[in-house]
Amino acid sequence: MKKLEMVQYLFRIIFTFLLLTACSTSYQPNSSSGGFSETQLDDNLFLVSFTGNGYTDNQKAVDFCLLRCSELCLSKGFNYFVVVANKESSQNSTYTEPADLEETREKVGNVQRSRLNIRGSSYTFSKPSVKNTIVCFKDKPEEISYNAKTVMKSVKEKYGME
Repeated sequence: MKKLEMVQYLFRIIFTFLLLTACSTSYQPNSSSGGFSETQLDDNLFLVSFTGNGYTDNQKAVDFCLLRCSELCLSKGFNYFVVVANKESSQNSTYTEPADLEETREKVGNVQRSRLNIRGSSYTFSKPSVKNTIVCFKDKPEEISYNAKTVMKSVKEKYGME
């Protein structure tokens, strides 16, 4: 591998890494790049979802959905919630960058040799989506439940959101 080719290759790896780490969906209301939304189904029953973009990992989508569940629960005057239904999915899409055509010429004696290299890379992105149907309670229910304050504090600490 020539020195210039190696530099280009390393640049692509670094650029891809930066995109993957710097551009994931932030914790925000739903927009074209993803985010959270909720629908109230009854006095204490809600459908909460979080959709990430191609740079958001599955665990972050799960955590941000739980964070929204916690915030919603507390904002409605409740302290605990139970996830009664959960759906996690992902939508896959592929991006292929345009191919570069590179010609190298080399003269060996009286022979002129040309070589064409076609380069292009494909990237597959997975956009995670999490939907939780939750029932909220003022007092701790007997079944296993989430303490909304604890979940909110934990997720915010995990992602440096405090």
